[in-house]
Amino acid sequence: MPVMNPLIEVSELQTLLSTAANVYVADCRFNLMNPEAGQAAFSAGHIPGAQYWNLDTVLSDLTQQGAGRHPLPTAEAFQESLQKLGVSKGQLIVVYDDQKSAFASRAWWLLRYYGHDNVRILNGGFAAWSAAGHPISADVAPAERGDFVAVPKPAMLVTFKIVLDSLETRNEVLVDARDTPRYLGEVEPLDPVAGHIPGALNKPASSAVDDNGFWLPAEQQQTRWSDIDAGDNLVLYCGSGVTACVNAVSRCLAGLPEGRV
Repeated sequence: MPVMNPLIEVSELQTLLSTAANVYVADCRFNLMNPEAGQAAFSAGHIPGAQYWNLDTVLSDLTQQGAGRHPLPTAEAFQESLQKLGVSKGQLIVVYDDQKSAFASRAWWLLRYYGHDNVRILNGGFAAWSAAGHPISADVAPAERGDFVAVPKPAMLVTFKIVLDSLETRNEVLVDARDTPRYLGEVEPLDPVAGHIPGALNKPASSAVDDNGFWLPAEQQQTRWSDIDAGDNLVLYCGSGVTACVNAVSRCLAGLPEGRV
């Protein structure tokens, strides 16, 4: 089934907001090395009307033990978080960050995994909005409780056991989204063990966007994946399930099956 264009341009979002369209904006800024930085940046200034979605408390469930750095929230937890934040069924949700859309991509993927397909990533993120001279606000309007319902799509997700079994069967094509030095095990700033899953290929998420945080056009996204058959049974992974979602967006932009995370 064709996937909605995962991107929205700054000018398009500005038009929607200025015409009072039913659009919800989520600020997903975060810094893995400084978890408080995203909230601080949001408090200092954000797209007017936006609500803040913290990676650790909204887009993850850190109460799960032994499930990685950013375990997916349960359907119940995600539904409760988004209802409190004012999300309702069917409305257009625009997500953005200031880290080349890594955290916005996680929100994009997670919303779709839980059945909300009407979501788009702001191309260029907060920097593009600011550079265009559009308004920035420090005000946070109280969110009226929404009626968002989380219904998971299991086919989008791969379990640890499937990946482990694939090391023997080779039924899956594993794609690691981390930067090459981490993939090669030369450096490891976040996880306890360096290196990658045996047999995995490396497609750094950072290569899906340009230096200014804009996504590469479809032709260049297609080139990123030209060495992998579109029919391959892809598993997209990274260090904690964040930048793997960038590669899912990249494949959608390339017109390819996005793979499973």
